[in-house]
Amino acid sequence: MKLTSTLPMLVVDDIAACIGFYKSTLEYAVKHEIKDANGKLTWVLLSHGDNSVMMVERANLDAEIAPYLKGPGASYLFHSMDPLDVDRVTKEDGVKVLHGPRATQYHVKEVHVMDVSGHMHMFIEWVKMDGLKG
Repeated sequence: MKLTSTLPMLVVDDIAACIGFYKSTLEYAVKHEIKDANGKLTWVLLSHGDNSVMMVERANLDAEIAPYLKGPGASYLFHSMDPLDVDRVTKEDGVKVLHGPRATQYHVKEVHVMDVSGHMHMFIEWVKMDGLKG
């Protein structure tokens, strides 16, 4: 599997309350965002040069994943341009599939796993849809 990047994903209670530190103090800029029907941020990708961090609001986690991300902390997102190989991702003894694999509305195929130390990780493969580049 060829990984193209590794990205921390912070689970937060309120993106609007957390984002200021990254934007003003660390000079990150919003690269992508997802808002709910009321215009409230629910997911954001921040970048500064070659560095990026994602934030997702705890209330917007899938029900299958939320119990594994109770406190503050980070999980990691692994991007792959290769087809997602769930067997390879989960072959280590003790690795558990939490959710997926599934296609999402944001053009990725994803699977969430828990490693042997209890950290949740998400592996994604960009999916080309309607002429969009993966």
